[in-house]
Amino acid sequence: MVKNSQRVQDEFLYDWNSLADEELKNKLINYYSLNGSEIDEISRKTRVPSSYASVGKKAMEILLTYIKDGCSYTEALDKAINEGKFKVDIEHISSIEEKKQ
Repeated sequence: MVKNSQRVQDEFLYDWNSLADEELKNKLINYYSLNGSEIDEISRKTRVPSSYASVGKKAMEILLTYIKDGCSYTEALDKAINEGKFKVDIEHISSIEEKKQ
């Protein structure tokens, strides 16, 4: 999955987080053309990329609606913020940015 396009990676993330186990397994076989051993390996090794923030279930559900509509994770996050679905603490973000420098 690492070498696939951002869109495929986002779609995979959506599937990974939203489908029930059996439904996910079927999609991994039929859509992503993976075999049983590849699915087992993915199950053991898949970690959400560092570019994806760790968010709660409710937040992930909001983001997944945008991703399902074709947005990347970052675009989904921007849209959710711009539409007021997420609140942003600018002072907190500024203090984090200052610490990085």
